[in-house]
Amino acid sequence: MRPIPLWLALAALFPTFAPVHAAEQPAPNSRPSTGADAGLLRILQDHQWSLTAATDNQAQAIATLFPADAPPFSITFSVSPPASTLNFKGGCNNFGGRFQLNNRGELVAGPMRSTMMACQPPLMQADTA
Repeated sequence: MRPIPLWLALAALFPTFAPVHAAEQPAPNSRPSTGADAGLLRILQDHQWSLTAATDNQAQAIATLFPADAPPFSITFSVSPPASTLNFKGGCNNFGGRFQLNNRGELVAGPMRSTMMACQPPLMQADTA
């Protein structure tokens, strides 16, 4: 199977990402991911994703996410009732939480959990970013 760059696939699937902070609830227009979303969810689940590029909301590259000699962030999705989850490994720690697709086709994630291991500073900075 030919790898698909995460940024390309997700950009095609989802116009924006809308993280939900721990104190927030999913937006009112959020709904469980079913029906027409099944194909998108299958694509997410059937691949392991690698972060190859990232920009902030001002279209500036986030170089901190890519320390020298560090493997790229890897992301996996699991779609199984009653909740769909995403997990990613950063420079040092593992992160995860629930997600769903809202009515606009945006991936809404949150709240997230994380391990808290101590690693070399560039890896810790990547996790923080």
